Amino acid sequence: MLRTKLLWRVTPAFLPLLLRSAAPVIVNVSSGLGSMARMTTPGSPAAAYRGVAHPASKAAVNMLTIQYAKAFPQMRVNAVELGYTATGLNMFQGTQTVEQGAEIIVRTARSALSQSSNQRGMAPSPHICDSS
Repeated sequence: MLRTKLLWRVTPAFLPLLLRSAAPVIVNVSSGLGSMARMTTPGSPAAAYRGVAHPASKAAVNMLTIQYAKAFPQMRVNAVELGYTATGLNMFQGTQTVEQGAEIIVRTARSALSQSSNQRGMAPSPHICDSS
């Protein structure tokens, strides 16, 4: 739950800078394991995952993302899923490198100015992006 606490503390610390930006963007890193729908869909890979801490913390990241997006509609606030990335969590069995997984973060942050928007380049609503 440390990652959730850090997100909860770091985001407000950066708000003054974000609010001065012409196109403020927050990109949080989540996971399909934080999706209640995926975790409860019989036969899905997420439903087979037995861990507790990672899905719970990513569900909290999703909720914080939604709440920050509602609290700051002038910002684009998103959570992204990196995909099955080779990390210590999966004993480096993932099918992509960390660099490949990080590409969705950069793409989402940069897309703030190029998407259809309601104002100042923000997406109309918060969403969870998929890496595919």
